[in-house]
Amino acid sequence: MIDPEGQFELRTWSLEDKYAYAEADGYTPAFVPLVLTNGADGVEVEILLERGGIIEGRVVNMRGTPVQGARVSMEPAGFAATDAQTDARGAFRLSGVRQFGWLRVVHPDFAPYESKSYVGGESVGSYRQEANDVRDCLIRLSQGGSIEGLVLDGHGNPMAATRVTANTKNRGSANPSLSTLTDAKGRYRIDLVQPGTYGVFPVGLGVRYKMVIVREGEVTEVNFGPVGATVFGTIYLQGAPMPSIRVLLGDSPIPYGGERVQETKTNQEGAYVFQGVPPGDHHVIAYEDGRLGFVAVQTQEGQDLEQDIYIECGALSGKVVHRGNSPLGHARVLLCEAEIAARLPFGLGSYSDCDDVLTDADGRFFFSQIPAGDYVVQVGPLGNYGKASIEATIEPRQSIDDIVIAVEGGGVVEVTTVDAETGDQLSLTGHVFLQTDDRQVTIDGTKTPGRLTCVNLGVHYIGAAMRDEHRVLFCAPMATEVLIQRDEQSSVVLPMRGAVEVRISVVDAAGNPVIGIRPHVYTAAGAPYMTFAPDDLFVPEGTKQVMTAVPPGTIRLVLTKDNNMLYDDYLDIAPVPQGVRFETTVVVE
Repeated sequence: MIDPEGQFELRTWSLEDKYAYAEADGYTPAFVPLVLTNGADGVEVEILLERGGIIEGRVVNMRGTPVQGARVSMEPAGFAATDAQTDARGAFRLSGVRQFGWLRVVHPDFAPYESKSYVGGESVGSYRQEANDVRDCLIRLSQGGSIEGLVLDGHGNPMAATRVTANTKNRGSANPSLSTLTDAKGRYRIDLVQPGTYGVFPVGLGVRYKMVIVREGEVTEVNFGPVGATVFGTIYLQGAPMPSIRVLLGDSPIPYGGERVQETKTNQEGAYVFQGVPPGDHHVIAYEDGRLGFVAVQTQEGQDLEQDIYIECGALSGKVVHRGNSPLGHARVLLCEAEIAARLPFGLGSYSDCDDVLTDADGRFFFSQIPAGDYVVQVGPLGNYGKASIEATIEPRQSIDDIVIAVEGGGVVEVTTVDAETGDQLSLTGHVFLQTDDRQVTIDGTKTPGRLTCVNLGVHYIGAAMRDEHRVLFCAPMATEVLIQRDEQSSVVLPMRGAVEVRISVVDAAGNPVIGIRPHVYTAAGAPYMTFAPDDLFVPEGTKQVMTAVPPGTIRLVLTKDNNMLYDDYLDIAPVPQGVRFETTVVVE
């Protein structure tokens, strides 16, 4: 509880990774990190609350009639929502709101409304701006339309309990993904759909989405089937059926490397089945902590195709040594298929599905149940030791023994980050990137000032993508040169600039989303930026969910798919307030 003088006291067992958070009516919420030094009894902090803005207005339906009982909320990123309920006149008032956030309006009889900010939202008919306040805001709620239809399997039979999803392309939509289940007759219906364009598809059937336009008060019918082929078979390991093994169906032999059409698991007899498979070329992949085996299939409309997968395995063992022939214990050894390793831009350490083990005290390691094929075995990096790799071919039911992998000592880089404009030292957390001679990039999570363990000797380039304690983004291109020498420490200063989050929609000339795109960001002079991202591929809708640490100004954007360049041009990234994404659309051929 806060006393009349604004004083408060919090008691907690640990202050690790904790924040003090405060909110009050009419003020914007604020928080500060709590840092407790060793031996201290507590920590004294000051939280500054700033006067927030006001949003007031009315909520009406499309005919202008007031809507009572609608919940109106403003949700700044990372903070609790400020909300209110409309009265009989449809009026509402929100106070203490931040300038940017999500304005949401929800009512059980209307399609949800959402705008990315409280000014200039797509459905706001009018408003009056006063300093940081918004007056006379008018929000019109739509009762929306409906989507209904029928889902049939490849033989024309109704498919019950099948999830049908409608994804919207509307910006600022409160219901970007709507879904329901089909009934016993294969029928479905989705109501209260905000007017706009949607992609509708049944989940897990391999059926491509159908684009439809939903209009106010209208019912849009979207039917699926009969369509596609049925692919089935049994997975065998060393001649015995494999139960409970994941099986993927996609357009690439690499798990999650292309568009994944369907996924299932084998039953107790090792059998799998895919229904509604689109006509064309596909790959069936047996997958369990890495790819076990795959076969290529070609399907036709209405076809029943049986395809078994036989997996024959071998084994591999060896020893890791350093400084002559001394065994290196507790070293991480990774095993990855050569075909997959060749496509990994950051080395095997960036691929979570590589098999890995640790060496014992004698430096020895062992892999068993390895499907026959060509592999890359990599050691490190570990401490001040660099990485080393060899190639190996696994033959069915054979073992490769006594492989010796020697690693050499690397160097260490002391990294300090400074503000590029003022030269002031910054305390940041994130990733530092080192570009080696073979164009591979080593990624190391770190804090600055901090130490980066390097893996190769010689002259390299170093860059970073990081955040401060307030989650403000900073980045530095890979343009700073550093000399790494064995068993020696180098120092480097990285000038950091403010960065923004970017969302890029990729479409073809007809406006259809393009999937499986890999982005690469460079400075106008050609130095690469390494960006935070949950993965390297655009999601199925063709939009990167989050691509952060991109600098404002002119950047060079390169988009590739399956190692083919689809786009190479310059983009002007406009500065935006922290927490607001810069959005753009790119058209590729």
